[in-house]
Amino acid sequence: MPEPSIEEIAKNKERLREEIRQKEELFEAYALVEKDLQQQCNGQITLPLASSITATSRSRVTEEPGYGYKTRVVRKAIEAIEAIRKSFTIKDIQTYLARNGIDFSIESVTTVVNRLRVEDRPILRVKHPGRGRRPTIFEKT
Repeated sequence: MPEPSIEEIAKNKERLREEIRQKEELFEAYALVEKDLQQQCNGQITLPLASSITATSRSRVTEEPGYGYKTRVVRKAIEAIEAIRKSFTIKDIQTYLARNGIDFSIESVTTVVNRLRVEDRPILRVKHPGRGRRPTIFEKT
């Protein structure tokens, strides 16, 4: 049997590290469920089980996940950014969301912004179109 190369060992270590991280996250989720079940059995919780777990694990998210979740979150981010400055880019929106614990990809934010820009009563307009590496600058209408 040939000896594994340094690259193969590094790949295996990285794969195992990722598996361990995933197992730790699963363990934490089970701990939350167990805690909520124990509190519910003791009569300490008045909220439904799913709401208490969501409130514990997503303390920064202010919108309830579901249909239109990303649109609602991006609208709130635009309102918050617009209160600070008049114009902004898609990257500004994504950065604001990331700082507030919401991890949307740049593609997701772009899709939502483009939909908001072309709807019947758009809330955004292009102030300066982007070209090449220069980003598009938006402002609220």
